[in-house]
Amino acid sequence: METIDIALAPFALRSRSVVLAHGATGLARGLEPGETVVLRDEQGNLHTAHVADLDFGLEETYYRLALHDPAAGPGRPASTTAEPGLDDELRRVEELLREAREQGIVPPTRPWSPGPLAAAGR
Repeated sequence: METIDIALAPFALRSRSVVLAHGATGLARGLEPGETVVLRDEQGNLHTAHVADLDFGLEETYYRLALHDPAAGPGRPASTTAEPGLDDELRRVEELLREAREQGIVPPTRPWSPGPLAAAGR
């Protein structure tokens, strides 16, 4: 599971969706449709999301990431504060995501869809 550092605007948190250019991810590989990622915001809070849509420009790939409901289960916070460099925190988030997926809390990965931007001829 990939971790991406990102600035999440209040609008993105309210709409539960954010568009991210691949070049801004710092990843060596592209993300796949339906893939789950961990987003670390500027305060160090961790958020889970999945790749809901892809769009391709002439020089860039764009991902629409759908932010999930709290993956930690009932009674736990929506995000967890992590200190930079603590791999144990990320392993714990991955463990919680696996548990949540088994309990049906996290939506399953979705089949790829070209999405509305592809239909508009972008």
